[in-house]
Formats: sequence, structure tokens, C-alpha cells
Amino acid sequence: MLITGSHQLKRGSLQKRSAIMRNIDQVAKIMIVKVCLILVCLVITACAPTVKVESPQEPITINLNIKLDADIRVKLEEEAKKDIAANPGIF
Repeated sequence: MLITGSHQLKRGSLQKRSAIMRNIDQVAKIMIVKVCLILVCLVITACAPTVKVESPQEPITINLNIKLDADIRVKLEEEAKKDIAANPGIF
């Protein structure tokens, strides 16, 4: 079967067009994947928790009475032991 020149041109141009369309489809798919990856990265970074460190507005107070109270109790216990040892008949 003989194919005339005009039919060969049409077939060749159709093949070129289909090759171009395939390339466009591949590029479009790659671009969609890239855009999706960028969006996923943005969503992940947007959901990251933030930590804020601020100084308190009121001054920090440390209650030292606890340590002094413990020292006083230890001293009183030592004195009580000495007194009991010195006067065993008190109790």
C-alpha cells in the first residue's frame, strides 16, 4: 500500500504532537508532585509547636523559713537529748 506525501506529513505531525503531549503530561505530573511536597512541608512546619520564654511580671520570692525552721528543730532536739541525758528521771 502506498502512502502519499501528505498522509506521511499528517502521520509525522501527529506523532510529534503526541510526543509533545506526553512530555507536557510528564512535566505536569512532576510539577504537581513538587507542589504537593512543598505544601506538605509548609503544613508540617506550620504545625510545629512554639515555645515562648518570658520573664515573670512579679519578682520571684524564695521562702528561707523552711531551712531556718529545720535548723532550729535540730538544735532543739540536740538540746533536749542533752537535757534528758543530764536528768534521766524527768520523765
